[in-house]
Amino acid sequence: MSRKSIIIGVIIILIFVFASLGFIFHDEIKNYIEEESWIYVTPYIDKNVDVANAYVNGKELMTVNDNYLFVYNKNLETVKTENINSSDIISKSNGSYSVIASKDKNFIKAFKSGKEIWSKELPFAIKEITINKNGFVSVVFLQNGYKSGLKLYNSNGDEILNIYLASTYAVDVEISEDNKKIFVSEVDFNGINTKSNLKTIDVASNDWVVSELGDDEIATDVEISNNNVYLLSNKAIYKFDNQGEKSLVYSFEGKNVIYASIENNKYPFVVESDENVLKTFKDLDYYLSIPEEPMLIDSMDSNIAMCFKNEIWVVNDNCRILKKIKINSGLESIMFFNNGKTLALIHSDKIELVNI
Repeated sequence: MSRKSIIIGVIIILIFVFASLGFIFHDEIKNYIEEESWIYVTPYIDKNVDVANAYVNGKELMTVNDNYLFVYNKNLETVKTENINSSDIISKSNGSYSVIASKDKNFIKAFKSGKEIWSKELPFAIKEITINKNGFVSVVFLQNGYKSGLKLYNSNGDEILNIYLASTYAVDVEISEDNKKIFVSEVDFNGINTKSNLKTIDVASNDWVVSELGDDEIATDVEISNNNVYLLSNKAIYKFDNQGEKSLVYSFEGKNVIYASIENNKYPFVVESDENVLKTFKDLDYYLSIPEEPMLIDSMDSNIAMCFKNEIWVVNDNCRILKKIKINSGLESIMFFNNGKTLALIHSDKIELVNI
């Protein structure tokens, strides 16, 4: 018998075997597909942890509780504990870098992969803080005689820029990926109508360019992703290209938007309650029908997590469902860390971790 005949015979036998298995396990296979058993996952870690005052979602998971900072790895093992003498903490993360700032003690601490790389005490009130993927930190502060001010530090903690804003409030700030520009969303309450703008500051020259929004439009957030600058206001989401040209991504007018975000994700997304739908704005607009209004939402990199009454859905920026997690009551928060690869389910007395 030739080799070709043997191969054909084996293939025919395998076809009959798989066909028989499909017939025998027809109901099991049908239920497996219809019940989406393949998409449901369970936590791989379940550990009792005291509820924290603040959580920081960088490369590692950090919590602040009773003036102590705790740093956990992806197995919820404590890798650092430090008394920071503050619980009023704001934070930001980007890739391997994270930064926290105390609003009552006025200090900054920058971290790389959970390890502190520098810290600094400041003689003024800290309003906002951000960090880029290279570890550059920008701080919005308040000081007498000015509406707000802005400082920029490099990854070693050296100050390289200091700007005062006499007539506008800096609401949020982002640093370009090449460290050469700072983007500030500002609000001006002087005059009859509230005005907002995006200010693009050149770090080397301190010169800036202003792109204005419409009357009575309040800028709330600015983010950088995929070489684009996104700005969120109370009326819309905008995108600015490298030349500072503004384009409309999404308008809230006539829509019942219960959640909109440009933070921690590669692309903006919104949740509309009229039709219970998630929308993401990538190269195309993507849609996903959801069962009800989410109670909790978090995002990081390309993943979005939405907590409903009985389960959590994790979807990507194409609105494709990646994972579902069945939950019980008592969930207080959800938070991605580890570059969006791990989702923390935060309860009042414990934390569960799920691989995404």
